[in-house]
Amino acid sequence: YSCMEGEKHPDEEDAQEFFDNLYGTIFRECPGLKGLILVGEAVGFPSKDPNVVPNWAKVDKDGFPTGKPAAGWWPCCDYPQWLECVKKSVRDQKADADIIFWTYNWGYVDKENRLKLINSLPTDITLMATYEMFESFKVDDISEFTADYSLAFAGPGEYFKSEAEAAKKRGIRMYAMSNTGGRTWDMGVIPYEPMPYQWIKRYKGLREAAEKWGLSGLMECHHYGFHPSFIGDLAKQCFIKENTDSDKCLHDVLAARFGAENIEKMCVALEKWSEAITHFTPGDADQYGAFRIGPAYPLCLIREMKPKGEKYAECGSGIVFTMYPADYHPTNGLPTGRGMLPSLRVDTEIKSLTRMYELIREGTDILSEIKNKNEELLFLINMGEYMCCYVTTGINAKRWYKLSSNIKSADKADEVIRLADEMTKVILDEKENAERAIEFVRKDSCLGWEPCMEYMGDESRIRWKIKHLEYVLDFELACYKKGIK
Repeated sequence: YSCMEGEKHPDEEDAQEFFDNLYGTIFRECPGLKGLILVGEAVGFPSKDPNVVPNWAKVDKDGFPTGKPAAGWWPCCDYPQWLECVKKSVRDQKADADIIFWTYNWGYVDKENRLKLINSLPTDITLMATYEMFESFKVDDISEFTADYSLAFAGPGEYFKSEAEAAKKRGIRMYAMSNTGGRTWDMGVIPYEPMPYQWIKRYKGLREAAEKWGLSGLMECHHYGFHPSFIGDLAKQCFIKENTDSDKCLHDVLAARFGAENIEKMCVALEKWSEAITHFTPGDADQYGAFRIGPAYPLCLIREMKPKGEKYAECGSGIVFTMYPADYHPTNGLPTGRGMLPSLRVDTEIKSLTRMYELIREGTDILSEIKNKNEELLFLINMGEYMCCYVTTGINAKRWYKLSSNIKSADKADEVIRLADEMTKVILDEKENAERAIEFVRKDSCLGWEPCMEYMGDESRIRWKIKHLEYVLDFELACYKKGIK
């Protein structure tokens, strides 16, 4: 996965020499490398496409957003030239290197512009598209949007289907970012999502994609998004050509991991969990907010604060937005305003997440009733308890958003007092929830962290969050009460 930015446009006189030094050197020094993955946001270059800005600032001379994205977020007309330069520099050193061009960043763009690029790509590379992203769907009467990797929608998404069809017509090899290692961004700091029936739907769709469009490779995890788990075992079994009975595959895996005598109850519980994930709301405000770091997520009111990471200045290298909502800002021309306004969605989302919580709770209770629990089952039950805390934080973040929005526009003293009292209840509820979560991260060190981007929800960050709740209650919320005197 390349994070090397191409500072040269292919039209520049010394461009090929630049790429030879950048990519060619790596493959000369590391001949064992099989290939590389190129994704827009990580390898952005100074494109001349009129739809983008040539730099990362994305603002004009007066500092206003241009309404145009940087090259990494648009299917630029000169990507084929750029790919030819990269391809030559690599294949001069390794003739059979797999050059994977991943369209992750511009699945939101209209089909015409995306397919125009695919129809101009060289055919001796690999195209990769994310399987479920950029899909809009209805939850009750509101529109939701799959902002990033998610199991809430099994897929395939329309973006993926359109690109797979185009690749097949061109004779371009096709891969999918599938997350079938078991982890998505729905809950950023659990090691895998134990929702097998929803995963099975994805496995079936991917097998169909292999038959329909010649899908021939998967990216099953992003960064360190993997963990030895029964979901990994299940994926392996379901992708073996002869294994067409997914339920049998699941039963075999559960028997091996948790004991054959427990299969019946386990299946009932895991059906509950698998339904639960379909009630998750996978928009930016949740995936980049409370569900990124779970019970460590703070409830900010006046000042945005974040728990500190060890490696970066902020938790998750900054990609955690603690001033909810994060998803409706016209930020530098990027398509962050996806889906309906948060104020129109929030009540329905609370209802949906409440159902998610109920189903996880029911599944966890069923697993707890099993008498002969082995160690692995105890860890799974512990994860279920942690997921309950996780969803509770997600619900409380939305309750907090509603109340904090209302108190800032309240025009009567008694209304400010009423809202402040309700906000105090949310703080106390969330403090109790966070304190409870500490027990579960202590029992399992795999809970509460993602080891590459450093999304952190471990004990120390949860304790920081509890301290932050006290700060908001004693100082920030107190300011509103003082302001009515």
